[in-house]
This record gives sequence, structure tokens and C-alpha cells, in this order.
Amino acid sequence: MAEWGLPRLLELLTPEEVALVAAAATRRKYRDGEIVHERGDEHATIGVVIDGKIKLVYPSRDGHEIFSGLIHSGQNYGDAAYVHGTTRAHRAVAVGETVIDHIDHAAFARLLQHAGIARALYRVACYRLSVTLDMLDDMRLLRPVQRLAKLILRMHRASGALRLEFLQEDFASILGVSSVTLAKSLRQLEEQGVIETGYRHIRINDAAHLEAWVREEVPD
Repeated sequence: MAEWGLPRLLELLTPEEVALVAAAATRRKYRDGEIVHERGDEHATIGVVIDGKIKLVYPSRDGHEIFSGLIHSGQNYGDAAYVHGTTRAHRAVAVGETVIDHIDHAAFARLLQHAGIARALYRVACYRLSVTLDMLDDMRLLRPVQRLAKLILRMHRASGALRLEFLQEDFASILGVSSVTLAKSLRQLEEQGVIETGYRHIRINDAAHLEAWVREEVPD
């Protein structure tokens, strides 16, 4: 599964702050494929993934699941529903054996009184906002193949891996394109010698080549 480079909340905290977060939470374990919460659920808690990861998907009316992202160990989620008082926007599904600390609203409000914890949460939120705005700008300005190349490069920078374990339909969901358009974009990058596609993965042939291609083809 892909690593997006989202800051890990627990790595931004001191050991004392990590202990405060753990003490405020209720810890639960989930099996692979178990639903953590459904879209539309109320009384949302803030979650911190301790082990494993969760996949966020948007269940469409026709029964399909539109991939939205992954939350890895050390990362948090659920802040938006807390701040805006809304219901869950996505279904969350455990990927592998997963452990999550759930923090209710009252406990979270107390944690926000600690400057270090509030500062760390703000850094995570700002990063998420910057990535979201960047992707929105790309949707308006770039061709699908350019957006795909930027996405692959972002995933490589975050993980350091040349082999990215990912489903092509997930790429299509993130980029907001059809599977046909995605396949065409993948072929274009393959023809340029940037990547190779395989079963449930994409391999970057040369990271320096990918960097150079993005610099040349994607306008600043």
C-alpha cells in the first residue's frame, strides 16, 4: 500500500505528550478487512493508528468503493468531523491486523489544551490542506499523464521505494479519471521509460529519470 508522506502525529510529539494521548484514548484491535466505521456514522471519535493501517473509501450508490486514502501507523484521522460537528465522510476499513486509539470529543478537547499537542495537530492539518489544494490545482491545470507522474513521484519521495504496491483502480479514483484514461497515461509513462506496470504494482525504472520527466513536463 502507498505511503503519502503525511506527517505522523506520534512522531511530532514528545514521549510525555504521546503518553497523554494514549491515556486519553480507548484502544481497539481490528481484523484485516474489518470495518472501523461507516460513512454517515455519528458521534465520531478522533483516531490514532497505533499499528497497521486503515483504508478510507467513499461507498457510491451503485455499490462501488472509491478509494480516498490510507492512514498509516502513527497518523491520525477524524479531525474534520470533530471540528465541524459532521458525520463520517468515509468508510474506514482495516488493512491487516490493526490497532487504533479512539479519542472522544471531551478527551480531545482536553488534549488541545496542551500546546505541543495542538501544534502537532496543526502541522498535520496544514500538510493535508496543502496536498489537497495542490491536487485540486493539478486537476484544473494538468493533463492526466502529468498528474499521474506527480502522484507517483510524491509516493516515491514519501516511501523511498521504487516498487509501489497499488491497485490501478485506486490511482484512477485519486486522480478522478476513468480506468481507460488511467491505462492510457500509464502506457505513455511506460513508453517514456519512466515506469513499468505489473500485477497490483508499479515499478519506477529510474527515480532520477522520473524527477527529470516531471520537471520538464509539468509547468511550475
